[in-house]
Amino acid sequence: MMIKKNLLLVVFLACNCFLNVSYAQTSDETEFHDVDPRNTQLGIGIGAENDGDLKLTSNGGFTNLYGGGEYQTQLVFMAEYRTQSEQGRLRGANFDERFGGVYIDLSLQKIQNMYTVGYMVPLQAINSKVLFFPSINYTYVDFDTKEAASEVIDINGGPIVVDGVEYGRDALASIIKNLGLHGDDHSSLGSFNLYSLMPWNETHFTLIQVTAGASYSGFDMEMADVFLEQGMRTKVGENVVVVFFEAEYTEVKIQGIDVSDTSFGIGINIKF
Repeated sequence: MMIKKNLLLVVFLACNCFLNVSYAQTSDETEFHDVDPRNTQLGIGIGAENDGDLKLTSNGGFTNLYGGGEYQTQLVFMAEYRTQSEQGRLRGANFDERFGGVYIDLSLQKIQNMYTVGYMVPLQAINSKVLFFPSINYTYVDFDTKEAASEVIDINGGPIVVDGVEYGRDALASIIKNLGLHGDDHSSLGSFNLYSLMPWNETHFTLIQVTAGASYSGFDMEMADVFLEQGMRTKVGENVVVVFFEAEYTEVKIQGIDVSDTSFGIGINIKF
């Protein structure tokens, strides 16, 4: 699949731009950036996307629950809910400065549920503030073809929006036909993800996340995703407030049918 090859090339080139990297160590005095995956600070946020969907988020965590202070650890949680498409997402990660982080990511959607486990290593470019969080992942996807079929039956004409993705009527029907109408079909995928954070100064930052993956069992599926967030942080009283603009492009190929989606959004996150 061309998109997967292209995005893997992007990941490779991005890594080679910063060949000199070191493990991002932590200390008692370390304060993580607001969008650093290891940040355990309590936060709540709200965002609005171009299709009118509202995204509600909550995150927080705990520091040094084990280890007796000999090494630093972070246990982090995040919950997300999209009100219009009725998508729920739960993420949890445990970072240990001795070996990196392990995480789970549960994405609960209308016609498909995705369950991901992964291993992530925090890296920092030498003589630079750039942070990299590459990870390798395993994802299990449940695709509910009966629910997808009901979407086709219930909507007459025009595009069909499912889980925030706009499907052509014929494309969705073809996916259903190829998968079969016998309940939940599934797929197992391997993927690589690169989460990159560049703090330009005390107030502005850029976050880029690139993901590419493909199935090795179950129904045939390939996916690629590019996410960009441009943020600005300030303080209101004692609280940090992050205002952000985000853009995302997703392309998925299921049983030979290509589906793509582009979204834009703005939002705010408050840290306590």
